[in-house]
Amino acid sequence: MRELPTVHISAGGNGTRIKEGMEHLGFAPGFPKHLLPTGNGSETLLGRIVRQAKEIGHVAVYANYDNVRFIGESPDIDNAVSLQIARGFNGPLTAMINDINRTHDRSFACAGDFWANFHWQEFAKFHEGHDLPVSILVGPSVPTYEGARFKISDDNKVESWERVSRTDSHDLINIGAYIVDPEKLVLRKLRELTWHKEDPFNDTMIKDGLMAAYVLDTPSYNVNNPEVYAALVQDAADRS
Repeated sequence: MRELPTVHISAGGNGTRIKEGMEHLGFAPGFPKHLLPTGNGSETLLGRIVRQAKEIGHVAVYANYDNVRFIGESPDIDNAVSLQIARGFNGPLTAMINDINRTHDRSFACAGDFWANFHWQEFAKFHEGHDLPVSILVGPSVPTYEGARFKISDDNKVESWERVSRTDSHDLINIGAYIVDPEKLVLRKLRELTWHKEDPFNDTMIKDGLMAAYVLDTPSYNVNNPEVYAALVQDAADRS
């Protein structure tokens, strides 16, 4: 493995489900959800995620044309971050998949719109401690509509996942972080994917028994709708 890996962060989504709620809160049309404040001073979602990722290596952020200016001008984003246009991407995992196919080395990737209390070093240590090539970060969260929940075995293997009309506080959700090793079966499965969304990736890796889950024991927030974002801000207020 490379001495200093790069964590590939996807910040290219348009935030369709949360856009109306953001405008109601006074954010300008087109403002990326990745720069929403976490409720902790001037900290943003993406700024926090970048600082977490810097603990383990370099950071590359991939944004679409609409988001890149906002992200590049944000005072919460370190100037050392490599900010890239997500040109030719067909899903949030494209950067990770391209990295694996190019280097045939371990790859680290995550979304740019979550809040989770974790350390990449601990996540990587977990990955080293099992014999599966893929690790995913999951944890409990607040109940929300149109969510996905994961079933994890006692030995941390991901058995299945399903999308439900509403999750509850006991469900384990996909927080949006991955560590993937380039085993031959993994490479073959990645080449078969025609769309680099998390759903088909998870389906493929779980079906072939290739994925383990690092389970957090504190609430996390996958900020993709106004309900989850309001819960995150309230949690921050309660902690202060």
